[in-house]
Amino acid sequence: MSLDEYAAFCAEFASTETAEEDGEITYGEFSDGLGLLIEFLESVSPPAEVSDWHQALLTSHRELKAEIDEYPGSKNDPIDIERFFSLILSYHESLGGTVRAMDPAIRDWLIAAKCMDEEMASLYLAG
Repeated sequence: MSLDEYAAFCAEFASTETAEEDGEITYGEFSDGLGLLIEFLESVSPPAEVSDWHQALLTSHRELKAEIDEYPGSKNDPIDIERFFSLILSYHESLGGTVRAMDPAIRDWLIAAKCMDEEMASLYLAG
């Protein structure tokens, strides 16, 4: 896969993400959404320039889904917002190392291609 093909993948990937702006997301809904994103990430072979980052992203999503799936309550329970952000940040720490190790030109390309959020990249770099 070329970088241009990967950019097209990112655009498609971004269009699959949904946000609950009004209302709450449940543990079950979040798990289902993560499952779809994991399948989507597994469906491509990223170019070498972004392979480490892609693999770290896939791993963090798998670990986050496993944690969400272990929730002992009902899958219909709304996710506690503090726990939600705590989980996301803890499972995305592994991404920070790959972002910091990345060639800055590739990192800028990932941001421009909407493969990586600029704010998250800044947090990783500050990390």
